[in-house]
Amino acid sequence: MGATTAVGIALLLATAYFSIDQRASLERLFEKQSQNLVDSLGAFAIEQLISLDYPALEYAIAVAGKKNDSILFVEVTHHGQGVARFGNPDAAGPEFVSEIRWRDSDAPGIGKIRVIFSSHDRDALQAASLRDHLITMLLIFIVMCFSLRWLLRRTVIGPIEHLTSRTEQAITDALPELALASKPVPRAVDEIQLLDERFGSLLEGLKRRDLARSQAEQALVEHQNNLEQLVEARTHELKLAQEEATRLNQVKSEFLAAASHDLRQPLQAINLFHSVLKGTGLNEEQQRLSHYLSLSLTSLGDLLNALLDISKLDAGRIKPVPDTIDVEALFRQIDAEFSSLALDKGLRFKLYFPFRRLAVFTDAKLLLSMLNNLIGNALKYTDTGGILVGIRRRGDRAIIQIWDTGIGISAENTRKIYDEYFQIGNQARDRAKGLGLGLSIVKRLAKLLGTEVICRSRHGKGSVFEFALPLADEALLPVRELLPAAVSESAVESCWLGRRVVVVEDDALLASAVDIALRAKGISVSSYASAELALSASDIAGADIYLSDFRLPGMDGVEMLKTIQRQAMHPIRAVILTGETLPERIKIAESSGWTVLFKPVDFPQLLSALEGQLN
Repeated sequence: MGATTAVGIALLLATAYFSIDQRASLERLFEKQSQNLVDSLGAFAIEQLISLDYPALEYAIAVAGKKNDSILFVEVTHHGQGVARFGNPDAAGPEFVSEIRWRDSDAPGIGKIRVIFSSHDRDALQAASLRDHLITMLLIFIVMCFSLRWLLRRTVIGPIEHLTSRTEQAITDALPELALASKPVPRAVDEIQLLDERFGSLLEGLKRRDLARSQAEQALVEHQNNLEQLVEARTHELKLAQEEATRLNQVKSEFLAAASHDLRQPLQAINLFHSVLKGTGLNEEQQRLSHYLSLSLTSLGDLLNALLDISKLDAGRIKPVPDTIDVEALFRQIDAEFSSLALDKGLRFKLYFPFRRLAVFTDAKLLLSMLNNLIGNALKYTDTGGILVGIRRRGDRAIIQIWDTGIGISAENTRKIYDEYFQIGNQARDRAKGLGLGLSIVKRLAKLLGTEVICRSRHGKGSVFEFALPLADEALLPVRELLPAAVSESAVESCWLGRRVVVVEDDALLASAVDIALRAKGISVSSYASAELALSASDIAGADIYLSDFRLPGMDGVEMLKTIQRQAMHPIRAVILTGETLPERIKIAESSGWTVLFKPVDFPQLLSALEGQLN
């Protein structure tokens, strides 16, 4: 009976312990839920605190307080000053405070939120839970008490009492003097020893698991460190590669600029000598050779001008000037320029223009440059069949298309064709097919005109390039040519009577060509090989017009002209010749305010520029 009582007392103590623990758990749950609610309200208040929208904040916490009966009072402070509150500030109950921070930053909080909750619901919940728990535990404990009493009586107490009774009987029979003092001694059972062994094994297993986990974590940290070092090394290598690519690209640009400039010098001289030669009364054979020379000069000039166009586009020196363009006049000009070239290659050249009158709104010069490159490419890469240039309406846009039956473009090369110096089917680098800059120029021009060139092609079948332009009102079309007419070869010599031109050019061959060409028109010429020699002349400020190279030894042409203008104490007339292709050098020349011509220039263009300054 004593053992049963002890078990009952133990069960009651366990019931009391679990009841207290249950109450503590409910208390912790209430605190956690309340704190989470306070944190949520604080997170919601961040935006209103930052925007200083305190009325909206107060309205929001009022809505939250009315929806939750357990909230008695809410107060939000911003930098220590109360900005919004709800409820009774004198209310009694559990109070929770949360600091309001901008996200998870370590910066000081921007405010605090304090909430007082009602303890009524919590106490009621705790009381109900405790009551249910106590009833359940009491029923369980009653059943367990009776079960344990029966079990202990059967398995432990009964045998022990039987053993005790027999021992006491033996003691009484053998040692009656010890009968009153002797008590049964409990003995440990094997199950307890087995449990002890099992706990020992469990603890040993836990130690081994913790050791293995620690080793795995250490290995993971080492792997992460190695990975970070590898990524850092790869990033450094990539940075070095990018820097090297940038350096090589700069070297390439400088080399091409220098090579282009050096090539333009003799080409400019050849152009001028050729212009003089054409006016010397050539026979038929000489005229034929002169024509071939003109074609060669034009081809070489086109190659160098492509480099110049790229530089000017990259420098942002080309600005579109949109106007209403007559599409019929545009197609007439295309036909005049390319139909004979197609015929020379045995190709059909057709224009598709189904509208009697149509106008687009764009820059005429840039549009013609785009079409010249696209149609020129079609001619270069088409050996059989033909070329079709067409236009059609699509909503408020005009779609211009250039079709060809040429070599076509493979799918993997469709995007590469717009890269600089990329060419298809020109492994031998045939100069007749250019440098591979045409489509790169087209892409830049299309961007300036606010459009995009789309290419569709089948390898070995042909290609089509198309782009869209905004339509314009046909009623605004003037009766005029698309572009100004070409400059006439014959200059108006009367405007040069009594005029003196100063030529400053360090290239002796080009200086001689300019001198001969100008004197052939009866113009008085003074030539100098450098800016220093020109400035040392006593009458340098008395010339009517100046023709100077931009790149001169020592002082450049722009600085020289500015110096002469300061000496003359009045604005001077000047034309600057340059073979520069670097964007920054072009910008310096064009910002001078004088006319800039890019080599090679034929003599009529040069003479026209000089006359433009005089007029």
